[in-house]
Amino acid sequence: MRYTLSFICVVFLLLQEVVAHKATLCANDLLARNAICNRSLSSKERASALVQALTLQEKLNNVGKTALGVPCIGLPPYKWWNEGLHGLGISEGVNFSTSGEFAYATSFPQRECLGLNWTPGWLLMKGLAITMGAAFDDALIYAVASVISIEARAFNNFNRAGLDLWTLNINLFKDLRWGRGQETLGEDSFHVLSYAYHYVTGLQGGIDPKQRKVTATCKHFVAYDIENWQGNVRYGFDAMVSTYLIQTVVREHWGWNHDDQWIVSDQDAIQNIFMPHNYATTRERSVADVLNAGVDLNDGIYYTDYLRLAISQNLTTEATLDQALIRLYSSLVKVGYFDSDATQSYSSLSWSDVNTAAAQQLAYQAAVEGTVLLTNDGTLPLHVTPTTSIALVGLWGIAPTDLQGTYAGNAPFLRSPLSALQSRNITVNYAYGNAGERDPSTDDWSNAVAAANKSDYVIFMGGISSLDENEGQDGGTAIMDIVLGKVSPAGRLPVTQYPSSYVNEVDMTNMALRPGPKSPGRTYKWYNGTAVFPFGSGIHYTTFTASIIQPTGTHSYNIQNILSKCDKRTNRLDQCLFKNISAAITNTGTTTSDFVTLLFISGKFGPTPYPLKSLVAYERIHNIPGSGAHTVILKLTLGSLSRIDENGNTILYPGSYSLLVDQPTQATFNFTLTGKEAIIDAWPVKSKIK
Repeated sequence: MRYTLSFICVVFLLLQEVVAHKATLCANDLLARNAICNRSLSSKERASALVQALTLQEKLNNVGKTALGVPCIGLPPYKWWNEGLHGLGISEGVNFSTSGEFAYATSFPQRECLGLNWTPGWLLMKGLAITMGAAFDDALIYAVASVISIEARAFNNFNRAGLDLWTLNINLFKDLRWGRGQETLGEDSFHVLSYAYHYVTGLQGGIDPKQRKVTATCKHFVAYDIENWQGNVRYGFDAMVSTYLIQTVVREHWGWNHDDQWIVSDQDAIQNIFMPHNYATTRERSVADVLNAGVDLNDGIYYTDYLRLAISQNLTTEATLDQALIRLYSSLVKVGYFDSDATQSYSSLSWSDVNTAAAQQLAYQAAVEGTVLLTNDGTLPLHVTPTTSIALVGLWGIAPTDLQGTYAGNAPFLRSPLSALQSRNITVNYAYGNAGERDPSTDDWSNAVAAANKSDYVIFMGGISSLDENEGQDGGTAIMDIVLGKVSPAGRLPVTQYPSSYVNEVDMTNMALRPGPKSPGRTYKWYNGTAVFPFGSGIHYTTFTASIIQPTGTHSYNIQNILSKCDKRTNRLDQCLFKNISAAITNTGTTTSDFVTLLFISGKFGPTPYPLKSLVAYERIHNIPGSGAHTVILKLTLGSLSRIDENGNTILYPGSYSLLVDQPTQATFNFTLTGKEAIIDAWPVKSKIK
């Protein structure tokens, strides 16, 4: 009889799904009978009570990205797939209205990919630079994430979004040929770690807030480096389901073991394990292997369709399924999904909190801060008068619908570079340029030549595809404000720009970072060639000097003495503070500008070969006036001094160390570590690999 009721509930659901259910879930008399509504219990106890009330089929109906709910007990459907990479994005869980309220949300930059925008004398790099990563501004990242989560809450209050966001992409951008690099933050692990920390805490409202704003879902674990290269596609590699990676590393070693911390598959990845990866011999074996390994949610339909058969064949258990559902519903408890408005921190948020004036200014600021100027002979900024004329050439100058990039939502407005120029009191001559810009066999620049002949300046914005131009809602304004000198560029390149020959020197399937017989190395840490533009490149409309304020006392430190001063109550020795390094930054020019202070470490410590240098700290200083000075304090931790050995252990080695400020280096500080090498994080052994 219970299964019959389950079927009736599903049919009823299809009729009810379009109806808003803004009312408090626990105000429903049916659901209120369950301890999920007892706020005196822990999130695990509440979620467990709900899961215990479900039949097996009802459990299966709620372990996919589109959870069907159980209307018979007052549990509504829930769509887990909600995008929020650079603003609320179009996805199953985010429902934009066709007009009026909730028709859009603030759109932040993903990347400013304007290729190499060249005119004689200057090079503005917004290509292959992920915009907010290029800003090197953690406070900005936190503020952007906070706005996105506030808008998600406002949408949720009116049943237009879920309370988990599938963001952000924490993969390293190790090869510029990869098809997903615009989603990432750059090639450096420290930079990505710091960015991710501030983005996630911004989304969630802190590390462990009393009530979480939304649940952040970072991706992709464990690695993702190739989309399609010379017939090698992402689905063409041997796959594995690793209990070691998911259970031993993530849940046990990294402590991802709280009741509300869950893991979701990539889209159709569980299906792919069966076909085309051919890892599992049957579909039921595929779902069982993945569930047993610790994946709680299926971005697809395989769990719902095949877990019953897997359980009947004793390949997995209903108790394992229960554990997955408890984690999922515990996270919904944490965001207050079931509770009344009176107990909610964000229940009053509404349409008036979406795309506010402050949010619009922040989107503009993010686009400005992420702009990187690579060369300039003094042509920029352009000095214009009412009689000045500018030729804007290229499809990227007018790409209004392509300004947002992947995983975008509806923007309130999209200001292209052309519209931004036209708003100034100057003459603008626009030309599409080569009609076959995406096709080298077509070569007709007559319209561009005509526009250039009647203009004082020419700005070219073009490339392979306008789909690569991801500036956010106000990126066009930001670009032109920089070109015309209203604001100053100060971003830094978060990737290495290699020479064109690099694509013939390194196979994309060669994932090694260190140089070898068939590779000059990857990333700024190991590349032994001459980069066109190194990681961290970026100049200004002014000049800066940077120096290290030399620490007083000895410049030799004993490893065992350092460790003895760390807090013994924590097992995170990598976060133990070694020293605060002070750097003096002076604007030696006349133009007010931001400055990104980059601190690298190099030296001879640990096994050879040694990395060329590694980023260990950074800080963006805002609005330093001409002749002005600022002292920045950079935190140096034991993790910053360490290296990883071949077994994955994080080790503090004796040896000689050098701190380097800026790219290119402007100042150094040398010191030594003595004593015995010490493991500050022991990587779990791989004996548990399945």
